[in-house]
Amino acid sequence: MPSRALFALALIPLCFVPLACGGGQRWSVDMSWSSEQQESKGGRRTRDLNPQAGAELDAGVLGWVGVRHDLLLSPAVPHTEACSCLAIAVGSLGDKRFAWQNGAPPNENDLMAVAMSAHGVTCPGGPADENQRRPSISAVDREGPDVIIEVEELPPGRPLATGAVFLKPGVTGGVYVRSRSRRLPYAQPVGERLCRILAPAAPTPSSTAF
Repeated sequence: MPSRALFALALIPLCFVPLACGGGQRWSVDMSWSSEQQESKGGRRTRDLNPQAGAELDAGVLGWVGVRHDLLLSPAVPHTEACSCLAIAVGSLGDKRFAWQNGAPPNENDLMAVAMSAHGVTCPGGPADENQRRPSISAVDREGPDVIIEVEELPPGRPLATGAVFLKPGVTGGVYVRSRSRRLPYAQPVGERLCRILAPAAPTPSSTAF
């Protein structure tokens, strides 16, 4: 009997192996699969993303909103600098410029996505080796009708957030990208204006700070 009990106890850790090894997968920088578990979003955030519009969407759709580790700028499309040191695409969830790790979410009209990469573009002030460039989306903020994508730089070993899903900007709002620090080469402002990646659908006053 004791030997049978010991055998049963020995099986218990094995039962948990699939759970321990089945962590969320992510795309690595070179587009190969990695079994490294996704990092908790921690300080990454979305704020004031038009809650009234969001109330009209079901919970499944809203579950896609936020900073994402599973969205990448497709390596199959040309990488053209949109902001300093960054190639960026912004569009509908089904945009062909996006590469989704597990397939694109439902292509809801109220949602948009953004994906970025520091590969394939020049980067004055940044590492010459593209593999040492580690920009990551740290926040998606709403300022009035505008959506602001904030970019930080992460150290090696931490998974990059290369995409985000958000509710569309207002009719007079655009989508902008800003660096979390002026010391970083990514998305530096041009003069006093943030880097704009999507113009407003309707004209905005010329006095806007963006």
